[in-house]
Amino acid sequence: MSYLITIRTGGFHGRRLGHDPRRMRVERRGCISTTSGRSVEELARLPVSVKGIHLGRVADILVDGQDDRVVGFELRCGDGERRFLPFAVADLGSDEISVSSALVLLDEPGLAYYLERARRLSELGLVAPCVDAEGRLIAARTAA
Repeated sequence: MSYLITIRTGGFHGRRLGHDPRRMRVERRGCISTTSGRSVEELARLPVSVKGIHLGRVADILVDGQDDRVVGFELRCGDGERRFLPFAVADLGSDEISVSSALVLLDEPGLAYYLERARRLSELGLVAPCVDAEGRLIAARTAA
């Protein structure tokens, strides 16, 4: 028996179809937000909420071990628990990361599953990484 599961892809507000993500402008100190990407520093500062209710903050960003795509966010929630937010269900706004329901957050066992299979972005040694609308890391360099 097989199932077809459809997941809504989280996107950036104002994203233009056909825009080339390689055209990201990079400053000496890092990435400039454009419609094709956001700096990781900027994403890490955004609160996570559902319908305006604060759920938590980004503690780290998890990246796939094979192709340098963001898998999701490790969150520190208001109740002190750590949870996992899949990138595909996150709506990355200009002033918050919003989700349709708190039920999309995975608890500690779910987070542990992703921690075993993904890498923490903070441990990769990248300088000024950015994330495009599809979750790819762009405009990043390895720290020397």
